[in-house]
Amino acid sequence: MMRNAVPGFWGALLGLLLPVAGFAQGASAATALPDFYDMRLADPFDRSSYFDGRKSMLNDVGSQGSANICWAFTAAAALESNVYKNWQRQGIAYSVDARGFHLSPWKMAWFSYARPVEEPGDLTGVMGKPLRKGSYAVPLASRVYGHGSWPLFAPEFLAGSGIGFRKAEASVSEDMKAPTTWGDDAGLRLRNIFTSTGTKLDQPAEIARMKSIMLEYGALAAGVNSLPLQQKGAVAYYRAKPLPVNHGVNIIGWDDSYDFAGSGLRVKPKHKGAWIIRNSWGKAWGDGGYAYLSYEDKTLRNYVAYDTSLDTAAYDWIDTYERSNCLVPPRQNWENSSGPRYRQMESGSGFAAGYRAKGAGWIQAVGFYAMADALEYTITIRKGSLDPKQGSLALEQKGRFGADNTPDWAGYRTVPLSSKVFLAPGEAYTVAVMLQNPKGKVRLVLSPQLVESRKLDSVHSYLRRGRHGSWQKTVRRNDGEQPVWYRNASVVQRVYVKKAEK
Repeated sequence: MMRNAVPGFWGALLGLLLPVAGFAQGASAATALPDFYDMRLADPFDRSSYFDGRKSMLNDVGSQGSANICWAFTAAAALESNVYKNWQRQGIAYSVDARGFHLSPWKMAWFSYARPVEEPGDLTGVMGKPLRKGSYAVPLASRVYGHGSWPLFAPEFLAGSGIGFRKAEASVSEDMKAPTTWGDDAGLRLRNIFTSTGTKLDQPAEIARMKSIMLEYGALAAGVNSLPLQQKGAVAYYRAKPLPVNHGVNIIGWDDSYDFAGSGLRVKPKHKGAWIIRNSWGKAWGDGGYAYLSYEDKTLRNYVAYDTSLDTAAYDWIDTYERSNCLVPPRQNWENSSGPRYRQMESGSGFAAGYRAKGAGWIQAVGFYAMADALEYTITIRKGSLDPKQGSLALEQKGRFGADNTPDWAGYRTVPLSSKVFLAPGEAYTVAVMLQNPKGKVRLVLSPQLVESRKLDSVHSYLRRGRHGSWQKTVRRNDGEQPVWYRNASVVQRVYVKKAEK
C-alpha cells in the first residue's frame, strides 16, 4: 500500500511519441473491442484458452510483504507486459520463466530514493533524512521500502536514464536486500506514458479508452483503495462509493459477461462486466493473486500505461533540470519529498529551459507533459543563449497529438524532431514548448529543485502565460517574490541528445 496517499495528488500527477500502426482508440472504437481479454492466457481473447509461458504477457505474481512499494510492483508488471507485447509483435521467442524479462521492483523502489549503500559519500534517503550504511539488512524495516509512492513516480523519474530499471535477482530474498551496487541494467527505456484525464472511470467512454490502451500497450497500473480488497477469500470486488486512493494494482484484462450475482457481495453492481486485476499481496490473495473488479467500482480512480524500448543507443545524454533524471545517479530526494507542481493556464502558455551542451551532439527529441488529449504544440530551439528570448533560431516544429496516426492520449510525451539540431561542446541553447488546447486550458508541470544542487544562477527555467505573455524565470535570486506554486521549481522538460560521431 501507499502511505499518506492523497486523491488529489494522484489525480493531478497522472498524466516519447512514436507512430503506432493500425491504431484505434477512444469510445469510437468501442464496437470493435472484444468482450473478453486476459493477458495470462496463450490466446488472450479466448476464455477457454490456457496458460503458456511462451505467450503470456505477465510474470509470476509477487508479494510486497509489509513494504509500501505496491507502486513499484504495479509499475514493474505493467512495464514487463509492454516488453512482452512488443516481443510478440516482433516475433521474438521468450518464456516468462526462463527467457523472460524480469524487473526488480525492490531496486526500482530503492533507486527512486537512494543510492547503493556501498557508494562513497552521503547516502540520502526519503524526506531528505540520512540513511546509515549497513542498517538495512532487513529492508522491510528501512525508510526506503517504507516510503510509499505511486506507479508513475519511479518509471517517470527514471525514464530517460534507466537507472531504476534493474534486472531482478535469481531469488526474491536476494532481490529484497538493500543494494550494495547498481546491479545489472535491464536495458529498458521508457518512451511514452499514457493516462486518464478524469476520475470517473466507470463511464462507457473511459472503459473503452482503457481497453484500447491495454490492447496497444499492455497492463495498466491503476490506483484504488485497499480497504475493499482486504476481504478474506473474495475474488470479486465492488464498492458503490468513492474512497481515497492508497494502493496500486494492475488491470490485465476484462470480462464483459462477468456476473456478480453469486459473488457474495452485500452490495452488488447493477450490471455485468469486470476488470481482471492483479495484486502484489502474493498468490494467497484472491485467485492466485488475481481477482475481478466491477466496471462500476468507484474506488478505481487513475491509471497509466507504458510504451517502452530496449534501444539503449537512441541517445547518450539528457539535458534537464528536472530532479536527477539525466543519466546521473540521484544523490538525494526532492525537497521535503514533494512531487511535481501543476498550474492551469490559458491555452497558448508554455515553458522553456536553457542548457549548455555536454559535448558535441545532435538533439534527437524533446520530452514533456501533455496533460490533455489532442494538444497542439510548438517546439522552438534557439542557439547561442540561455534565454528563450534571445539566440538564433535553429528549429521550429509544430504538431498535434493524434495526428499522423499517433495516439492523442494525455500523458508524458516525447516528440522526435523532424530535423536534428547540432550542438557544439559547451554551446548554449534553449528549448521552448508552447501548448494549445482547443477545448480549454493547459496544465503546466514543474518539479521542485534538489536542495543541494539548486544554484540559482545555474538553473535557466522559464514560463510564459498565454501566447502574448513574456518569459519569466521560475527560479530567481529573490525567491520570496515568486508565486507559491512555482517557487524553487523548474519546468519538466527533457532534451534527448545523441553524441556526434567523430
